Amino acid sequence: MTGTTERKDPPRTDAEWSRDTERRLDLAEHPDSVRCGEWVLWTDQDGNLAGSHRDGGSRILATRPPSGVDPEAVTVQALPSITAVRTGLQSIPASGGPVIFDGISNQIGDWGTGGGLAPAVVAPETGPYDVSATVWFELGGAYLMAAVTVEGVTRLGGRVYEGAGAGWIPVTVVGQLYLAAGQGVALTAVGVGGARNIGAASVFSTAVPTALSLSMTSRG
Repeated sequence: MTGTTERKDPPRTDAEWSRDTERRLDLAEHPDSVRCGEWVLWTDQDGNLAGSHRDGGSRILATRPPSGVDPEAVTVQALPSITAVRTGLQSIPASGGPVIFDGISNQIGDWGTGGGLAPAVVAPETGPYDVSATVWFELGGAYLMAAVTVEGVTRLGGRVYEGAGAGWIPVTVVGQLYLAAGQGVALTAVGVGGARNIGAASVFSTAVPTALSLSMTSRG
């Protein structure tokens, strides 16, 4: 639905009628906005599609695609996600330390890893993220801890006690974080009382690596 609710006097001459009809046809064929139920859809000065609700508030619904793209091509912008892994053994001192990731098992978006060894991933967009991590300790016999940090500040954590000295003990961390684009997210490990190795647990037919996973849940 397009148009205006403003009342106007009827045209007094043929020229006024012609101009008014031409203006109305132009608005119908090339509207600046379109009403759809409780929303008004429009484009901003940058060419982005936006919507305004009658109860107040507006939001960008879709950004303008880059030039040169087939106008009939449909592109779905997937939500960013990543799983960074540590498969090789890494020694963690008694005071604790960051997991140095040596691989990426899956990735959507640019997380700033660069394809090499990395102590952190960088959130590509601002929004809520589901977070899960598992640190595999080669040897127990102590309190074993893992934490997810954002810009060096602990935000999520987990701890287990294993007193028998068994091998390959997992410490799992799960939760949700609201991250700003550009924030670094790291996984740290601590074996209280002594240095510990972490890496990929070899108790399964296929070794399961230490891993940090983040998945954005929504935009806007």
